[in-house]
Amino acid sequence: MAQPLPSPIPHAWTLPLAITGRLGDGPGRQRAMAADGHLLLVLHQPPEPGRKDRVGRLFWRSPDGFWRDSGGNHGPEEVRRLIDAYRTAVEAIEARIAGDEASAEACFQALRAGRPLHRSVRNLHAAVQEARTLVDDPVLIRLRDAAAGVERSVELAMAEAQVGLDYAVARQVADHGRAQHRLNILAAIFLPVTAIGTVLGMNLHSGLEQGPAVWFWIATAAAVAAGFVVLVAIRR
Repeated sequence: MAQPLPSPIPHAWTLPLAITGRLGDGPGRQRAMAADGHLLLVLHQPPEPGRKDRVGRLFWRSPDGFWRDSGGNHGPEEVRRLIDAYRTAVEAIEARIAGDEASAEACFQALRAGRPLHRSVRNLHAAVQEARTLVDDPVLIRLRDAAAGVERSVELAMAEAQVGLDYAVARQVADHGRAQHRLNILAAIFLPVTAIGTVLGMNLHSGLEQGPAVWFWIATAAAVAAGFVVLVAIRR
């Protein structure tokens, strides 16, 4: 005989079958379910970097208005604490891109961490809003508004990170363009001279051909020094 699947609902909870029958062996997506005056709110913990699965949190509101959560706590403030945990995660993303000179790497990492957070916050907000339509409770109105505020914060943080990344990339492209322009100027000056010298095969006699070898090393050092001067000029 097949064994029944384990339920994520605590054994002490007495929820109607209309709700428990809609759950599998895990919490599943974030959503709200109501039946016979009972409300079950299925939410997720904020996503952790590098972790694909989501940790579920269940909140039960009984018909008498008493709240419980799957962690053994009581009261609707546990939902508020969960929303505050999302707010803290958003603030961590905002700290990465704080300042006018946020690097492209910082903006990229902020976007990378913000996308799953944004998706989870959006679903959390939708679940609390769904609960608000199922049960008339002023507590759910405040929780819905708090979730909406966090969703807006993460949207603004994502937009700022994207703008910062676009600006950093555009600035890098502009710097490369200026460097390329300077190289083109140098090539325009020296390429004709080099080409003419190569075609004509000029060998001007300066009297140093028969001199000591030290003159060769002096000329080499002078050429290297001139190269460094040109390099510094281009970078500036």
